[in-house]
Amino acid sequence: MKKTLLLVCVLCFLLPSTAFSQTDFSIRILAGARAPWGEVQLISIDGKGNGKHKLTNGRTGDIDSTSFSISKDELSKLREALNTVNFFNLNEGYNTQSVDGSAMSVSATMAGKSKEVTWFNVQNKETTILKDRLNGILKKKGITIRY
Repeated sequence: MKKTLLLVCVLCFLLPSTAFSQTDFSIRILAGARAPWGEVQLISIDGKGNGKHKLTNGRTGDIDSTSFSISKDELSKLREALNTVNFFNLNEGYNTQSVDGSAMSVSATMAGKSKEVTWFNVQNKETTILKDRLNGILKKKGITIRY
């Protein structure tokens, strides 16, 4: 009886945290031209692996809009990439004085933390890791982040 009660208590403690960790994740990437006539991509993926991609041109409007899903393993790889680059400890912006060219902004929520980081006309180790990991997953969906 004591073992059963202990098991029930452990399960009651673990189940809510497991459900929370599966849904407490999202990532949003905005990449492309900063000029109003250029192309911009918006990619968003939630904690269940549901994703959306939208490619827009400032002059002509929407070019492409698709929905997709990714696997739990691919979600784990995205979480791992955020941890690898220590995302929640990065600066909020890189090369922020830049007024022209392109930019990539990544917003993420994971484990109760949320942050947005933007790179203006600069690529560093962190952008390369994030972009390569995302492109590896999105390539199967016919999507490539162009930054």
